[in-house]
Formats: sequence, structure tokens, C-alpha cells
Amino acid sequence: MVDRPSNPAPQSQRQNQSNPSQNKRIKGKINRKLLSYSVSSQNNTNLSSEKPRRRLGSMVAISILLTSAGLISMFAWLSILFICNPQQLDWLNRTLPEWAKISLN
Repeated sequence: MVDRPSNPAPQSQRQNQSNPSQNKRIKGKINRKLLSYSVSSQNNTNLSSEKPRRRLGSMVAISILLTSAGLISMFAWLSILFICNPQQLDWLNRTLPEWAKISLN
């Protein structure tokens, strides 16, 4: 048979208990979350009036970006047309003033 010690070393009672300083940290985090939630719910009325301004600013920015992208693509297309076949831009010459006419010869 195997010789076993008659009195094994007692297990620590604190194995399953958490550290008290960790409990304080967790409680502090929970309190901060609750506090930030209550403060944000109080400021919710201020945020609701700010949302239309943000939405309007976003819409203006998107419209400026789309307009500039459209203008760039239009001028790129016109330049490709002028390079490939200058006769296709005769309609443009009719709309330009006399000093800005493009010679197509």
C-alpha cells in the first residue's frame, strides 16, 4: 500500500473568496456607470435639440462631397471627349462667349 500522510495540509479557506480590494473596484465601476447613466439621462433633453443640427451638418457635407465628385467627373468626361473627338464639343462652342471659343480646326 501507499503510505499517505495522516493529516494532509489544510486547504486555504480564502480560495473561493475574492479579494476585498477587488470588490471595492467593482463597486466603484458600477457606481460610476450608474452615475454616468443618470447624468446622460438628465442631459438627454439637450441632446435631442442637438441632433437636428448634427443631421443638417452631415447632410450639407454629403451634398458638397457629391456635388464636387459630380463636377470632377463631368469635367473629366468633357476632357476625354475633347481629346478623342473635338467635333463632338461643337455644342460647347455655341454656349461659350466669343473670347473663349475653342478652335476646332
